[in-house]
Amino acid sequence: MQKNFVQRHALFFSVIVFCFVIVPFIRNAYAQEKEDKKQQAETMIIRTQKQAEEKKVTKRRVVLDAGHGGYDDGSVAADGTKEKTITLQLTKKIGKLLETQDVEVVYTRLQDKVSWPADNEKDLLERSRIANTSNADYFVSIHMNFADTAQASARGTEIWVRERDAKSRALAKQVNQRLENLQGIKSRGLKDEAAAPLSLIEYTDIPTILVEAGFLSNDSDLSYLKSEKKQDAMAKAIADGILQAFDKET
Repeated sequence: MQKNFVQRHALFFSVIVFCFVIVPFIRNAYAQEKEDKKQQAETMIIRTQKQAEEKKVTKRRVVLDAGHGGYDDGSVAADGTKEKTITLQLTKKIGKLLETQDVEVVYTRLQDKVSWPADNEKDLLERSRIANTSNADYFVSIHMNFADTAQASARGTEIWVRERDAKSRALAKQVNQRLENLQGIKSRGLKDEAAAPLSLIEYTDIPTILVEAGFLSNDSDLSYLKSEKKQDAMAKAIADGILQAFDKET
């Protein structure tokens, strides 16, 4: 009898302990687990939003400069083709290709006019100012070459670069590698602007290259540059070089 009484009390005590100690503990543990999962989900959302914001802030950006324009024709071929016309056509094609790859493009001009005074020095300063204040990664200026009668056979592309600047040099090499692969026009390689200082490069603080896309004084180059299909090929080569330079940095 005494044994049964003790057993009943022990069972009763166990039930009391279970109800008032174990059950609340389990309930609290479950509630804590639920709260932890909620906090983890909120943290993940915040982290994802932050990453999206950082990605937006660090979006790749390039300034494209169509050489000359408006009052300034640039070089003029024997058939009347103006440098400013070809540079604008080519620059727009490059920009369009970059924009399809989520690169933000800032243009110094998008039509045959400029917003600054008809003064060569102020012209170059304004183009550099646009680049310097754009928070861009690269500045790429497109031009055409021209040789006098003594060098009438001169032809091909050139890239002028500040060789002492590593990022500018890396960009120039990537673009030149792709220009070398073009059919119908040759590459004359990289040219260090220190040998013949160019104001546009000297005035610009960010990594900069000046692409001479061919000689308007050469019949072969002129024919190439006036061809829509060949322009497309050159634009793709330059755009691909810029994109590869970005990839090498990451």
